[in-house]
Amino acid sequence: MKKSIYFFIPVLLFISCSDDDTVLPDRVLDGKWILSEVSCFCLFDEDFDFSQHTLTFESEEQQAIIENSINTFFITALPGIYPYSANRDIVTINNDREYRYEVLGERLTLTYIDHPDIADDEITLMYNKD
Repeated sequence: MKKSIYFFIPVLLFISCSDDDTVLPDRVLDGKWILSEVSCFCLFDEDFDFSQHTLTFESEEQQAIIENSINTFFITALPGIYPYSANRDIVTINNDREYRYEVLGERLTLTYIDHPDIADDEITLMYNKD
């Protein structure tokens, strides 16, 4: 009887294990987000209107829709639809821009994961849910 217990315990452990490499869409990002504040080594007029910049995540399609104002941009130079992926607390937009993200209630914070070779590329974008 003892031998059969020693046989079944490893079998049960093996069966209960799952593949953790599967990345599922992060639905917490879903929806339209309106830029409200930017923290960076850049200068903006006191009355700069960030709200013309929006970011919409659609997890089912794994796409991010970016809208910019005419004169400025933050994530991509051109407005449009870009692929994105989210893994743990990192979101990658257009396969090259990585941000650490945090969602607290109706507030999304994206902090660009800067490249150590580039000076002053640190930027944090704060969005409010539409």
